[in-house]
Amino acid sequence: MELNLVRHGEGEHTSNVPASLHKKDPHLTSAGKKEAEKLRHLYSLEEGDLLLASPLTRTLETASIWTKGSDCRRVTTPLVGPRMFPQLKN
Repeated sequence: MELNLVRHGEGEHTSNVPASLHKKDPHLTSAGKKEAEKLRHLYSLEEGDLLLASPLTRTLETASIWTKGSDCRRVTTPLVGPRMFPQLKN
């Protein structure tokens, strides 16, 4: 059995640091979507594989792109967090 830990693709919260760090649930940037596509081609998932994802938008977007066309099992749980953003108080 292998255990692979993968972070999400580039998120909007890193596009204009430090001002962008206040975004509460940022999406992937276009670069982040390309990173997720690349991940799908480098590490294809198959039936019998399990993907655990946090409920953050950018993580779910990464997981959705990565698992496209795969029969792997997908589970969303906040237990694979924690969330470190936003760092700036509104």
